[in-house]
Amino acid sequence: MIAVAVAAVLLAAGRKRSLWAAAGIGAAAWAISVALKFAWAIPMNPIVLRGLERSLGKAGGAPVFWLYVGLLTGIFECGAALLLVRRTRLRGADWCQAAAFGAGFGAMEAFLLGTVQVIAVVATIAFFDGIPADQKEAVAKAFGDLTSAFLPVVERVTAVVAHVFSCVLIVFGVRLGQWRWFWLSFAYKTALDGFAAWAILSFGVKESVLKMAEFELVVAAFAVVGVAGLAWLRGSARLP
Repeated sequence: MIAVAVAAVLLAAGRKRSLWAAAGIGAAAWAISVALKFAWAIPMNPIVLRGLERSLGKAGGAPVFWLYVGLLTGIFECGAALLLVRRTRLRGADWCQAAAFGAGFGAMEAFLLGTVQVIAVVATIAFFDGIPADQKEAVAKAFGDLTSAFLPVVERVTAVVAHVFSCVLIVFGVRLGQWRWFWLSFAYKTALDGFAAWAILSFGVKESVLKMAEFELVVAAFAVVGVAGLAWLRGSARLP
């Protein structure tokens, strides 16, 4: 995951100072958005879920809650990106700066998730002898499964593509003064994270490698949409 983060920024920014600045703004936008989203979600999500289940029942409340989780991503991630684009030099960004902004946004997420995984692995190795004997085999199997270790890396690649597409749409909208591009970005992010909420809360994506692979296949489809969208935006020549 850390390698994905580094590669994304290097590919998008290269050695150009202006592009590294754009990637840094993207990283800051991600940090702000996630901090605000957590500040809202930690106290409010349980309340919202209980309210939905009381009013709609568990069967009816669950889909609305998945949509709600997706909307939080749209509100906070797209909102933070829009705010920083409008308040920084990115309001006049060219294509390369817009792409670097999105790469920085996605790379920050990949880097921190990768760092957490590294810490978890190091801690497990360091304190393995202290793990109860009946759990050691399961822990060793989990950390030794290369397939389940590889799939999250693939997910980070597809997530970076999604972030780049979403962020370029927002820059596109600011440059053109047209809100429809922001709302397209908002809908894209909401759909992606709403699907992820369903996969985690109801599909049981972490229960088996097969389920994780099926989840990643759908996420990859979102990334394909992102690549196609980026190609179309680039071909439209609206951003120099």
